[in-house]
Parts: sequence; structure tokens; C-alpha cells
Amino acid sequence: MRILYYAVPIALAAMAVGCGGGKNKNANQPVQCPPGQVFDGQYCVMAQATAQPTTAPPPTAPTAQPTTAPTAASQAPAPVDQLPALIQAHVVSGAQPLGAPVTGPVGGGQQLEVPVQANPGQCYTAVAAGGPGVQELEVTMEYVSPVPGTSPVLAVDKDQGPTAVMAPQPNCYKWALPMGAPVKVVVKATAGAGQAAAQVFVK
Repeated sequence: MRILYYAVPIALAAMAVGCGGGKNKNANQPVQCPPGQVFDGQYCVMAQATAQPTTAPPPTAPTAQPTTAPTAASQAPAPVDQLPALIQAHVVSGAQPLGAPVTGPVGGGQQLEVPVQANPGQCYTAVAAGGPGVQELEVTMEYVSPVPGTSPVLAVDKDQGPTAVMAPQPNCYKWALPMGAPVKVVVKATAGAGQAAAQVFVK
């Protein structure tokens, strides 16, 4: 009977040793968690997305826009805008315009030409204005000769400066011949160069 009493404790001890060995073996194996979970040392828990800190871009200083100071040339009225004052001051009352104003460059070999059919009993006035760069403007009426290179001057302005009026009121250049003829009003810069505008009137 004494042998039986000692056998039972020995068997229990062997079972305890077997259980303990199994526990240590499992502890060395990595823990497999379901997808979307991680092992925190004790349990499988849901994985938390780590928010990445965002950094706002540094503010940029506003770019200064270049400013251009107004010049006398930019403030000067366009040549065509100067014509109404010349017309009111120098064109004889009752005269009618022969078409719209003509504009373009003058000086440096360039000039404006307005063809006109002169008729008996009619008289003519021409006004012209130059823009920045034009120092002296000249307006003439010339006969269109059939001979190339010859254009006799019939009338010319007597003004000085960048504006000119040919045959101003109270007079106008009267066509005295008994038949009509082709003529032209020529606007040129005799000093300086730039844009110009001109208009011819008839009465």
C-alpha cells in the first residue's frame, strides 16, 4: 500500500511538467491575428490608422506689380480726337465733310493724301492734327498732274506747330476754273514724325 501512495504524486508531477512544457512552446510562436487586427502583447485588437501630420505651405508674399508712371505722350489726346475743336474754330459755317477723317503716320518719308474732285463754284478747307513726335505739320492742296512727278501746290496752311488748317474761315479755297479737276490734300510732317489725322470740308 505504501508503494501506491508514492505512485500517485509521481504521476501528478509528470502531468504538471508536461503541461508546463506545452505552455512555453506556444509562447515562443508568433501570434496570428485576423486581417485588420494586431497583437498588442495580450490580445488581438483593431489596427488604428496613424494620421500623418500635415504641414500647410508657408504663405507667399504678394508680388508687387510694376507701375508705369503716365507720360505726356500717353496723356495727349489722339490726333483724330483733336479734329473737332479745329473744325469748330476754323471751318466755315455750312461746310460739309468729304468723307471720314483719314489717319496714319507722317514724317520719315510718309504722308497722308486725301483725293478730292474739285468742282466749279465750290470751296474747300482742310484741318489736320499731329500726335506725339510731330513738331511741325503742313497741309497743302495740290493739282494732280498727268505728268508724273509734278503736282503744283494750289493752297497751303500758314500755321506753326503740330496742327494745321488750310484755308480757314471766314474764307476757304475756291475752285475758280470752269471745269472740275482731280486734286489731293497732302498732310506731311516737316519736323518730327508720328501719327496724324486730317479731314477735308467743302461748301
